Amino acid sequence: MPLINDIPQLHGIYVFNDTKNLPEESIKKWGKIKSVHTNISDLYKALQSGIKQFNQDSIAVSFLTVTEMVSTDNLNQLEPTFMYTQIFKDIFLDMQHSEKAIKQFIAHCRNNNSLSPTIIDRFEKEYHAELAIWWYTFPSNIYSILNYGLRTLDADTIITVGFFICHLHRQIQELHEQQINSYGRKPFLVYRGQGLMKSDFEKLLKAKGGLMSFNNLLSTSKDREVSLEFAECASIKPHSLSILFIMSIDPCLKSTPFRVWVGVYKAY
Repeated sequence: MPLINDIPQLHGIYVFNDTKNLPEESIKKWGKIKSVHTNISDLYKALQSGIKQFNQDSIAVSFLTVTEMVSTDNLNQLEPTFMYTQIFKDIFLDMQHSEKAIKQFIAHCRNNNSLSPTIIDRFEKEYHAELAIWWYTFPSNIYSILNYGLRTLDADTIITVGFFICHLHRQIQELHEQQINSYGRKPFLVYRGQGLMKSDFEKLLKAKGGLMSFNNLLSTSKDREVSLEFAECASIKPHSLSILFIMSIDPCLKSTPFRVWVGVYKAY
């Protein structure tokens, strides 16, 4: 147990025990022990929350300073992740995806145990493009597969879920166009709380006045307190800082569609 804090691949430990008798001092000493549970239901909820927090903090961020934005003489100075993300976006959103792409994704999930057999069978029977948002929010691990591909820029994973990225983007775009008049013409604030590596935070400071790009689909909240909870959870991680992003959204700008979530589209 004393070695667990030194294993970088190990994010957290959740203990299931008949009696909650793990000393409090041990939990504090071994920082990667997140919680101790005496019933499966509480353990499951804690794991879900931990996975959500991990995904929240793992989204890759690219930064462009004012100088880099102004100068186009040397594109090699731009962050590779920023350029690759833009290239992938342009390619996949313009592609036409057939039923074959969906079948290949299902076969990939079966062969690699990416999803539970029950979820795979359900996806195979029920999925269509109009349910992309529903499946993205459904606790099925599709969210994690997609985010992993975008976070690591793993070409094989991105190609495998390319049809889903395209369907998801188009559905968000359609719903955005339907809702655009309901937003009014005034900007509004949304919040996002997450952990940010200290090295990335230093880049953020240097990029003041420049561009910051999240290389993923970005989830935010209009509730500041909800986002603060995510930020506070990240404060216990070594080499990480808790960040609360406050973003002003101008509904009149249509360069990037967004969607205000409502219960009917969110899977529970």
